[in-house]
Amino acid sequence: MKIAFATLGCKTNQYDTSLMCDDLREENDIIPFDRKADVYIINTCTVTHKADYQSRQLIRRAIKNGKDAKIIVTGCYAERQTDELKALGVHAVIGNKGKNHISEYLNNILSCKTDSVCHTDNKTIRCKATFNTARTRAFLKIQEGCNYSCSYCIVPTVRGQSRSASIVNVYEEVKTLVDTGYKEVVLTGIQLGAYGKDLNPKTDIVELLEELLKNEGQFRIRLSSIEPHDVTTKLIELIKYNPKICRHLHLPLQSGDDDILKKMGRNYTSSYYKELIMTLVSEIPEIGLGTDIIIGFPNEKETNLQNTYNFLNNLPFSYFHIFRFSERPGTSIYGIKNNVSLEKIKERSKILKLLNERKSFSFKERHLGKGLNVIVEDKIDSSGYLSGLSDNYIRLHIKTLGDFVGKVINLRVKGFEEGILIGEKINT
Repeated sequence: MKIAFATLGCKTNQYDTSLMCDDLREENDIIPFDRKADVYIINTCTVTHKADYQSRQLIRRAIKNGKDAKIIVTGCYAERQTDELKALGVHAVIGNKGKNHISEYLNNILSCKTDSVCHTDNKTIRCKATFNTARTRAFLKIQEGCNYSCSYCIVPTVRGQSRSASIVNVYEEVKTLVDTGYKEVVLTGIQLGAYGKDLNPKTDIVELLEELLKNEGQFRIRLSSIEPHDVTTKLIELIKYNPKICRHLHLPLQSGDDDILKKMGRNYTSSYYKELIMTLVSEIPEIGLGTDIIIGFPNEKETNLQNTYNFLNNLPFSYFHIFRFSERPGTSIYGIKNNVSLEKIKERSKILKLLNERKSFSFKERHLGKGLNVIVEDKIDSSGYLSGLSDNYIRLHIKTLGDFVGKVINLRVKGFEEGILIGEKINT
């Protein structure tokens, strides 16, 4: 059969889709989503109204492209709105747990057996290497679920509580990826810093990293998003003294205003977060730091926004992602009247977007003339050049170097050309 996938949302969702592709590829053809397929599988997100809308758009597109095709919807939207999705005309709605059994579900659907919904399993996690043709960066999910209870967030409901893969399991999968030729492994999870707290005996992300560093060969490990409270002194030291761990952290902030942080249930203050950032840049001067910001939280005032703006402006972030607040049924803040209009949210988002562009440019500019270790990727981007990522998350574009695709090379940051950052090989 010809099977087409579409994915919305986080890196964890992208990883889950890769595993489903691997499960079905041996006996089927995986084709692009815009082509006519026998089966369309849509891995949805539900973190915002927009994500719900985009999920429905993909479903309608699949129905239009393949009139006789089977439409399967999975992911977080599937966990939350089973009946709504079935009303759109899909053939099966499968929760997050069901992703691990996609082949079995597909056989049942094709056999015209009763469709069923398999909701989140709070006890297990599938940690398995998934491969792509580029052989440069690989994602590996080592943790699932979240134990936090932020007032605006639906993720713990649709993903369940935190559960972790064993250290032995993660080690073997990383070894497989490294032995296969991957130069970077990105460890992903919903609450990555909660890794190991549910295992017996308990462990943590630092012990896992120390074990993974025992793998031989040239590779590096990158952590995806991690909560501020989960960044410990031991983790900072490990990043500082081990070049195989990328000098890059993504630390969700959500707001730089203490009043909003309290209403969000974030369990830290802006001063705590600031102290953490200053410690990181003091210990690891070239570290790349990213964050997330929510704009338009219920009854957010101009002063709240100004506090967030000043906070972001005064700290050495290399980038941040901006999200518009989206009310989610099932969260503790659901139903609270919000006097922040959509027009005002758009206006505030533009202000922060401009600040983000300036901060990003400033971080890159600081590296002019310096050398960075970059993994050259096997694709030509929109600039017409090859490109690659440094360990501190700077994308460099390379005019030639085809022989170095998939390898880690040292590039000097040469300068900007038509808005893109150019690197040149340092001859040694």
